[in-house]
Amino acid sequence: MFNHDSKTSDIACEAVKKLFGADKVGDVTLEVIRLIGRAIKVRKFDVKPKVLDTFLSLKIKEVSRDSDDDGEVRKKMMTMEEKRKMSKMMSKRDRKRKKQMKELEKELEEAAVTDNTKRKIKMHTEIVSMVFLTYFRILKLASDSKLLSSVLAGLAKFAHLINVSYFDDLFAVLTKLVESGDLTTRESLHCIETSLTLLLGQGSAFNIDPYKFYLHLYKTLLSFNYSNANTDLPSCIKCLDLMFNKRKRHVSDQRCLAYVKRLSILSTHLSGRSAITVLSMIREIIRNYPKCEVLLDTDSIGNGKYDPESDNPDFCNAQNTSLFELHLLRSSYEPDVRTYAQHILQNCPSDGRFRLPLHLINIKSDYVEKDSLQCIGRISELKRKN
Repeated sequence: MFNHDSKTSDIACEAVKKLFGADKVGDVTLEVIRLIGRAIKVRKFDVKPKVLDTFLSLKIKEVSRDSDDDGEVRKKMMTMEEKRKMSKMMSKRDRKRKKQMKELEKELEEAAVTDNTKRKIKMHTEIVSMVFLTYFRILKLASDSKLLSSVLAGLAKFAHLINVSYFDDLFAVLTKLVESGDLTTRESLHCIETSLTLLLGQGSAFNIDPYKFYLHLYKTLLSFNYSNANTDLPSCIKCLDLMFNKRKRHVSDQRCLAYVKRLSILSTHLSGRSAITVLSMIREIIRNYPKCEVLLDTDSIGNGKYDPESDNPDFCNAQNTSLFELHLLRSSYEPDVRTYAQHILQNCPSDGRFRLPLHLINIKSDYVEKDSLQCIGRISELKRKN
């Protein structure tokens, strides 16, 4: 993995990823994670990012189940008549003993499964601890290294597993990174995704305001790298989903209007599934926040003037504009884009002439799931070419 030869290093990294997938218990995975973390520390963080990217193939959320027939001999099935004959031949004491043995075997099987599950959970906990130890070490001692992108991607993926005792320090680091202005679009999105994920569940009890992350996400939408839409957009949609669906009560109407308008602008710069995914996000927000319907009315008049270049969604006067970009998309050369734009302009009806066809209803979730799985491979491929 640490070999200077690119091909040899790639083979080693792929072998490690396969090992992570094949290791059912986690003891081998733990040892490999420990060795990688130690090597990164000894080499003073001078390693290739693809070494750290191997952590992204870990599936800590899933608990593997061992097969039921490991080391057991399957008993031959008997007919009901044979069982009755066997029961008549057995004495009352033998039948009672057989029943007790069955109960004992069942209890032993349940105990074995429980012990095995506990062992896996313990192993996974240690694995997560070692992964975050490596990530936090890099953030603390080498935040300007080439490994930062891999660290932020890992934090975004495993944010739901981070111990609450690290929340304050991690938020401080993420805020500092976002405010520095030195991050790429993808790195910024990973920071935002991590911060919003932390505020779900146990993090909701913390008095932490993600306002700066909301502002940065709004700003990022305008400076979106359209050439990297396939790799950046899934993270962007995840951030928007966390903001408008998972943390729905924490978003003001004014901020919601501003985001819908900026997403509408973004949709005109994209094509294919990317454009439809952004339109599906607009549809979802409008349906969840009825006050956004004002943007569909071209005759509404308000006080003030909409500022499309403002970096603050709360003061851009988005209520004084409309989604005229959707009227442009009605003339798109892509039939699905035309259909989706017309559907939103008609206030997202669930039936009738302008309802969505079935193949467009779940395109947002499908896009995020499929592209996030392929994103790591595409990034690694781009790094090899460069």
